[in-house]
Amino acid sequence: LVIVPKRHVPLTELSTSELYHALKLVRRAEAVLRRVYNPHGLNVGLVTYPHAAFHVVPRWNGDVSFIKVFFNAKPIPETPMEYARRIRNAWEQA
Repeated sequence: LVIVPKRHVPLTELSTSELYHALKLVRRAEAVLRRVYNPHGLNVGLVTYPHAAFHVVPRWNGDVSFIKVFFNAKPIPETPMEYARRIRNAWEQA
């Protein structure tokens, strides 16, 4: 799940309120992913260039490494459409 602030700027250019809002959404994403997938843990990553974006990735004991997520590994065995539907429904209830 990726949280992207409305203003597409580097992290250092976000206002305090924009950063606070983004972190509140990261916290909400964590709660939603825990409820929907019941993972053993989560990775939260931050990309800062060309604009800030927070990545929230559910993890399970023995799953593929975080790097392999970007090389066609399937850490969540469902279609992207099913993933989006489940997350959207849970997000609306959070």
